[in-house]
Amino acid sequence: MSASLTRTAVSTRPAWRKALHRTLLVLAAAWLAYLLLGNLFLNTPVGPWAINRKPERVQVQWQSALTVWPGQVMAWNLDVGGHTGTTLWKIRGDRAHGRLALLALFRKELRFASVRAEGIEIDIDRGAEPMAPSPARQGGWVVRFDRITSGSVRAGRLQELTLEGTGHAEFGFSKQMHGGPMEITTSTARFDGARVTQAGDTLLELDTLSARFAMDSHTREQASGIHKLLVTVAELDFDGRTTALRLEEAGDERIRLHPAADGAMGHARGRIGWQRGELAAGSQLDWTSPLPGSDSKNDDSLVFGLEVDHDIHLRASLPDHLTSNGDTLALDADLVLAGNAIPLDDPRTLLPRSSGHLVGRWQFDSLKWIGRYFADAPWLVLDGAGRIDADVRLVDGEPVAGSRIEVPGIDVVADVMGNRMQGRARAEGVLQPAGEGDKGGIRPRLDLRLERFAIIADAGRGARYVEGRDLRLEIEAVHGLDRSLLEQDDGAVRAGEALRARLRFSDADVPDLRVYNRYLPRSQLRFEGGRGLLSGDLSLDGAGAIGRGWLRVRGRDTRLHAAGMALRGNIDVNTRLRRADLEDGRFNIDGSQIRLDNISLVEPDGRTRRGWWARVDLDRARLDWRLPGEARAKKGSAQKDKDGATEVDINGHARIAMKDVGFLLALYSQRADYPKWVPRLVDAGEARVTGDVQWRDDILILDNLVADNDRFDVRARLRLQGRQRRGNLYARWGVLGMAVDLDDTRSELHLVRARQWYDAQPSLLR
Repeated sequence: MSASLTRTAVSTRPAWRKALHRTLLVLAAAWLAYLLLGNLFLNTPVGPWAINRKPERVQVQWQSALTVWPGQVMAWNLDVGGHTGTTLWKIRGDRAHGRLALLALFRKELRFASVRAEGIEIDIDRGAEPMAPSPARQGGWVVRFDRITSGSVRAGRLQELTLEGTGHAEFGFSKQMHGGPMEITTSTARFDGARVTQAGDTLLELDTLSARFAMDSHTREQASGIHKLLVTVAELDFDGRTTALRLEEAGDERIRLHPAADGAMGHARGRIGWQRGELAAGSQLDWTSPLPGSDSKNDDSLVFGLEVDHDIHLRASLPDHLTSNGDTLALDADLVLAGNAIPLDDPRTLLPRSSGHLVGRWQFDSLKWIGRYFADAPWLVLDGAGRIDADVRLVDGEPVAGSRIEVPGIDVVADVMGNRMQGRARAEGVLQPAGEGDKGGIRPRLDLRLERFAIIADAGRGARYVEGRDLRLEIEAVHGLDRSLLEQDDGAVRAGEALRARLRFSDADVPDLRVYNRYLPRSQLRFEGGRGLLSGDLSLDGAGAIGRGWLRVRGRDTRLHAAGMALRGNIDVNTRLRRADLEDGRFNIDGSQIRLDNISLVEPDGRTRRGWWARVDLDRARLDWRLPGEARAKKGSAQKDKDGATEVDINGHARIAMKDVGFLLALYSQRADYPKWVPRLVDAGEARVTGDVQWRDDILILDNLVADNDRFDVRARLRLQGRQRRGNLYARWGVLGMAVDLDDTRSELHLVRARQWYDAQPSLLR
């Protein structure tokens, strides 16, 4: 029996050994096969070909790789890059060692339990064209990195900004392919000694830099682009020194900051937290950067501060600084933004949340906003690049009373009564306290002073006919003006009630007075030549219509053509304007005056008289001013505009003082046609004349004219149209009297019962 047991044990032992041996041989063969096939896969084009199936989106390249056990991979000179949306990213590493969770593959999950990388560099840039996302569908593989660590992060680049140093980082990430959710688990980075550069120039030298960040699981539909910040939690701490900055004006006239090659250093210290779209309470920033000026003995500094509790407190300071283009910039701001949320879609919505004080001097490439805020009037345009000196106080985003701005130079265009005034102005704007009952709370006021200006006819389409200096335009809002008012039926009236303006200038040069012929009945009254001076003081409303004021034209040695006679001498026309009808363009011009001095005139018979003068005072008068096109539209009139000119109608009563009645008598006939006693009237001295005047288009009517003094009496009525003249004249010298019936070029004398005949003739104006 013992012999039998001994034989059984001997025969069993070799079988167990054989099984173990065979198993070991199979495992060794499998390991050798994996070692061979796995390394062939990693070190031949087969591996990159199999992994980079969508190279336009993601590419992975390496110089060499090694795997000695399933799930364990080591790679050298690793290069991973991709294109997502508008972002190009690339990660380079000297070496990486990772462990793949093999069992997770059965769950369609490519999971790296741990990855250790060395010599890491990261590049992020903007692509030339955006990459459209892949269509979303269910069931995509999940790529998960539980923990990526590196003790030798060398650099990170974001376009022109580069972070250089030696850092430690830990990163966790997961993404389901084909539009599934993405998540960044809590990740950290830390640098002890680092440098931030911009386009190769040092911007910051950091003693410490640490960051912590995470991103909630989300799909592309839930958050994309900048909206990913709404699912992000981050914290950044740093402490270091800043280099000097240089202010430069770019081609678009904006101010940009660039690192300056200068030995001066500032400081930067901050702790900034971000909580899903909000700055975290407790965040703070203190930044100071020297700004080398044109004078090396006087270096300015840019100071910026941030503190966050329930609100955001901002401080910024820049003393007067001269830029490379010679512009002086300055800034002193202390603002509080209500709440700590940051609007990612429209940062401008931060303005209604802002309160505080802002003082500064800054360059703007467009100044249009000044007109929209201080003088929102359709007839006024402000534009052009320029510098702003501002002292603004904000409450809930609105400037309050006491705020002011000054602009050394701004382009001004103002259209007034069919004329365009333009030039470069100095502007001063101030917000005044509102009147009692004004809902707006403030009344903007803007004062413009044009050192030089020009006036152009036909709203800028015609010729430049006036050039002057020192034009002043003062604009004040009665209350807030909404441009949409002008689109309403009563918009012109309501706009006029919302704004008032005053326009003043003196002794502007009019090189050729003939430009005013467009306003005159040219067949009866026109300028033939001469230079003049134009002055004015006008009050305007919000629609650009004149409310009241005066315009004065003075000319010396002026040549005129009046009712067929040539005149030469000095003129002075002072027109007093007061708006009578906003819609119809009618004016009360009571008190207007015309002065003629040292006049030489040539009568129809060729006789020349010198030293004549006249004073015309319009006691009562109305002026109807129609711009081109208005005549046709007004009351359905079918008449055509006269060469596109502005039409002027005048009706009124005048008082005239003149040296003698010679001019009046010459309108009816030559001196030789009158009785021999009539010339005595001319020599009888100064005459006082009253009468009615109507001037409509090219028709001039004088009616109920009464000229007299202690020795004579003259009465007349006259209608002039084109070359036609019709009218009646009565003259008395003592017991002598006569009447004249004028019909175009024919005149008939009435010597018997002259006064009765004259009184029997109908009046021309009814």
